[in-house]
Amino acid sequence: DGEKEKERKEGSEEGQRDGESEGEKKAKVERDVGEGNLATAAASALAAAAVKAKHLAAVEERKIKSLVALLVETQMKKLEIKLRHFEELETIMDREREA
Repeated sequence: DGEKEKERKEGSEEGQRDGESEGEKKAKVERDVGEGNLATAAASALAAAAVKAKHLAAVEERKIKSLVALLVETQMKKLEIKLRHFEELETIMDREREA
């Protein structure tokens, strides 16, 4: 404890020699800590935003894949209907030829 007190006094004397009062040094340390916390908070916010953006992108990708699958299925149904229609026309043409 005696050594810590001695170091504190020496640091205080050095600060006063440099033209900084103890209050100014404390304010400077608080500002530095505040800036560090601000940088940490900003980094955390950016990381959270990146995670959310990645999640939203994955959701959108799944939705797009689902819609593409639905589109392909619908197009296949249209082709099947057209094919049935042509088969019916072919049957009608065959009957006309026989008659």
